Amino acid sequence: MLSRFEKKVYVPLPDLTARAGIFKIHTAGINSELTDEDYIELGVRSEGYSGRDISNVCREVIMIPIRELDMSGLLEHSDEEVIVRDINLTDFSKTLKKVKPMTTERDLMHYEEWAQEFGEY
Repeated sequence: MLSRFEKKVYVPLPDLTARAGIFKIHTAGINSELTDEDYIELGVRSEGYSGRDISNVCREVIMIPIRELDMSGLLEHSDEEVIVRDINLTDFSKTLKKVKPMTTERDLMHYEEWAQEFGEY
């Protein structure tokens, strides 16, 4: 199928600024304690992560407060108002330890070699 495209372009993993922006995009509209400095910190901590990897991290983090409510039994009482706590940097720190990037250094080297031989930068 790749032969049907006119050009083959290598798209590298996002840089620090892009990663911080991807975290912001995927947490927009979610109650959060994160500051701009925290997003930069997340960008630093997520070196080697793709946009999809960061999306997965954000989805996991967004579910943490909901899981906490579920485990405490508060979600079972549908007649009571439930307040979901804000996500925070600690939630991301814990999740980044569990959710690792899918692209390995070996993969990156392979893609770089392919781009040099067949693609365009």
